[in-house]
Amino acid sequence: MNRSAEDKPIAMTFRQALLFVMYYAIGQAIIVVLVGLVLSHLAGAGITWKGLLLAFALLASCGPVFAVLIYWSRASRSRLWPFMIRSGLSMCTMAILYVSAVTLGSRRLGLSFISPAALPGYFAAVIVFGLPISLLTAYFVWRWRIDPERRQSS
Repeated sequence: MNRSAEDKPIAMTFRQALLFVMYYAIGQAIIVVLVGLVLSHLAGAGITWKGLLLAFALLASCGPVFAVLIYWSRASRSRLWPFMIRSGLSMCTMAILYVSAVTLGSRRLGLSFISPAALPGYFAAVIVFGLPISLLTAYFVWRWRIDPERRQSS
């Protein structure tokens, strides 16, 4: 039974979400270990395994939330405006959540130069500038997916 590209399911399956979370956690573990090794051996920073484990836990906990946000935004890919709004909100939420995890993890390791009072200003900038960019990106992705003639000419 041949299925065309139009007949394929659009939404993310549970298996795909689990694979995403697993690969995301493995990637974050590699990043945390490499950063810990570089900072402790090359920079001479006093990095502890307990601090690295906490930083990894903060970063890895973002994975399931990202999977849910991706599923939520992909579920509306057949309609332009809901897809744009959901994708934009998802991208901004992911950016805010990931930066929060990095900031809290680096503060635990004693490496953060960002004061907690500066974070709301950062989040406001992400929302004010990131949301329109995310919405436009989602719009152009949707248009590219729907209009095959435009895809072949580029």
